[in-house]
Amino acid sequence: MFMSLLTFSAICACLGTVLAVGAIVLEMRGLLHSKGHAYLLAVGLGSAMLAFRAFVVREPSFLILEAIKTFAAFSAVLLPRRPFLTELLHDVEAL
Repeated sequence: MFMSLLTFSAICACLGTVLAVGAIVLEMRGLLHSKGHAYLLAVGLGSAMLAFRAFVVREPSFLILEAIKTFAAFSAVLLPRRPFLTELLHDVEAL
């Protein structure tokens, strides 16, 4: 027997919360680094699951929040980090 979309999205929301909050707790305890792939993937996947729930229950403000967090986390993993202007200036000064 198939479960309803509402029930499935609630389960996703619970798992997503555990993933995202779990990653944050592990980062606070020094077991994960906030820029590490494991942390970013856990937060990104958790946020994506929460965004799915927000979409199903038609909660646009929460959907936007979680979609932005998902995008930020996954883009940090997939796109290489550019040096900040201060790092570039420091390199120029070192010459």
